[in-house]
Amino acid sequence: MLRKVVLILALGLTMTACNNSASEQDSAVLDFIIPTDEGQVLLSKYRGEVVYLDFWATWCGPCRDSFPWMNQMQDKYGSQGLNVVAVSLDTDHALARRFADELSANFTIGYDDTGSIADLFKVKGMPTSVVIGRDGRVAEIHQGFNDSKMVPYEGSIKKALK
Repeated sequence: MLRKVVLILALGLTMTACNNSASEQDSAVLDFIIPTDEGQVLLSKYRGEVVYLDFWATWCGPCRDSFPWMNQMQDKYGSQGLNVVAVSLDTDHALARRFADELSANFTIGYDDTGSIADLFKVKGMPTSVVIGRDGRVAEIHQGFNDSKMVPYEGSIKKALK
């Protein structure tokens, strides 16, 4: 069932966010399935690469602003191993798909209409993004999006790609 998110915790989640980032010691290797229009994606498929996991919703203004930036990041760093995966928390997948199409998303769009994946990361606001390093561990967590956050967020991507 595509709407049901299957969660498989490789080590369990013991992540504690501090100043919107998680230290390597506080992170846990996570593996879970993200439903997409193309089928289900197991996060571990990206092992050895960097994932920018973004939680968003169609009603979120800053989310709309973040999509062009995420397109730029995917274009700029995709060849170095970056995979942007944007997970909608909307219950209407068609509405979320239209939003992503309108903004010409060039990255994976997933769905978490039950909030199960977002709960793992204690998402409190949108957008919330999680940078997952090549080792599958959470490197940083970011909350919100605006012009002043573009440079530091890109910096965390570059750091994870090293």
